[in-house]
Amino acid sequence: MMAPGPPASQLAVPELVPLLRVARGAALVAAIIGAAAVAAVVIAVLVDPGLLGPLLGWLVGLALVSVAGLLVRIQAPRIHRHLNASRYAKARDEALSWGIVGLFAFVVPGVYLLRVWSRINEELAGVPGVVASAAPPPAPTPAVVARPYAPPVGPPPITAPRPPAGPSVAVSGPPLCPRCGQPSTWIEQYRRWYCYRDQLYV
Repeated sequence: MMAPGPPASQLAVPELVPLLRVARGAALVAAIIGAAAVAAVVIAVLVDPGLLGPLLGWLVGLALVSVAGLLVRIQAPRIHRHLNASRYAKARDEALSWGIVGLFAFVVPGVYLLRVWSRINEELAGVPGVVASAAPPPAPTPAVVARPYAPPVGPPPITAPRPPAGPSVAVSGPPLCPRCGQPSTWIEQYRRWYCYRDQLYV
């Protein structure tokens, strides 16, 4: 039997603080470098407007790096607050979300936030009573009753052919319905006898 993990109040929050600090610092560096590079591209385009086409991709990419770095820099303290308030599942989910965004900020902030996410996941795996996933449980699916044959569509045929040759039994007419005793109708599509009154196959 596996020993239970630490209580939720004793998760290794202090071990995660340096990782969060590195992520915030790297995000700030990425935001500054991205903003400076965007400014340099804008100045180059202002000096020579013919450079706009070739440098447009760089401009967009560097702007994305700058914005991603700035967002991670702003949001990383929230993860720390969630950890301090023992909202571990919320901290884990935000570390994953902002870690993915941080990958666009020169990769380093995202890697460190994903390490935070991984450590929280490892810690929560052994803690009884802490929800391992923030997703709600799936709704129960209704039971579906499978019918082997569908009732025939349309009015009953006027004449009923004889069933295919089977064991040598003398058949004087269509079989009678076991419920109502009325003669049944041959349905060629399903190759079975059907009672329209009781809506069942004989």
